[in-house]
Amino acid sequence: MKMCLLVTGVCITFGLNSFAQITSNSSTKESGKFNIGVEAGLPAYPGDIKVILGFSLKYELPVAQHTWFVLSGGYNSFLNNSRNFNSVVPASYGYLPFKAGIKYYAIDGLFVEMQSGITFATQKYNDEASHTYFAYAPGLGYTFAFGAEAGFRFEGWLSGESVLNQTSLRLAYRF
Repeated sequence: MKMCLLVTGVCITFGLNSFAQITSNSSTKESGKFNIGVEAGLPAYPGDIKVILGFSLKYELPVAQHTWFVLSGGYNSFLNNSRNFNSVVPASYGYLPFKAGIKYYAIDGLFVEMQSGITFATQKYNDEASHTYFAYAPGLGYTFAFGAEAGFRFEGWLSGESVLNQTSLRLAYRF
């Protein structure tokens, strides 16, 4: 857990220090942008979770040409495969991911993105000892001229020996 917090702290520190690279003579005159989106994913492992649904809010700040520093937060619901109303197993498990990272626009609207951070569980999943996970999420996507954004990513959450992985699609509006 301490290592997860250290890695997240280092990522955020480097991201914040990159703000110092922007000068008044910089060719990057864009201001920060928000985007809000919905997410749908599938677990990358067999088990009792059938689908993952969620939403997220991102803030993007330009730090260099074609490069943005990204902060994101949201909510993911892992929907349980077995809906037995007599069972003590919940119908879904909720998670709150908070990440920071870098988004790089390679060609026009095409981007690659890497984020890392921390995810908090709103309740225990499979009697896990921890409610906190280190999160990492590499992905790629496309930002359309009219403000819409579509992205695909692999997201991994680690806590001790517990691993939760997913692949997901995110559709968002950037403003």
